[in-house]
Amino acid sequence: MTRTVACDQCSATLRYAESMIGKTGVCPKCSARITFPPDEPAIGLAEETVEHVCRRCGRPVKPGVKKCKQCRDEARLALESRMSQERDFDSMESKRAAILLQEKKSSFPHHIYLWLIVLTAGAAA
Repeated sequence: MTRTVACDQCSATLRYAESMIGKTGVCPKCSARITFPPDEPAIGLAEETVEHVCRRCGRPVKPGVKKCKQCRDEARLALESRMSQERDFDSMESKRAAILLQEKKSSFPHHIYLWLIVLTAGAAA
């Protein structure tokens, strides 16, 4: 029967035979010395408790879940708030652009105004 052990330095998972219990070996990834322990179930339980907690608050979660329900809800609410602020900003900018376009339509055209300045300055000189 094979057992597994995690390397202390690189966290690589290694398999070993029961005949290696109590002996030392070398990790193939980082070349660190590893002692093959006889009590594998205790190591497995320690890894499970570390893996099954929320990354943000440390509460226990189901296997494979990274954040608890409360942290996911808080992140979702923060995202919705940011998205609504961006929508408000975009709508405000589009209103401002529409107002500027209306102002430009009612004013004297710039290119004609500039030509008049050039022609009058040239005639006066």
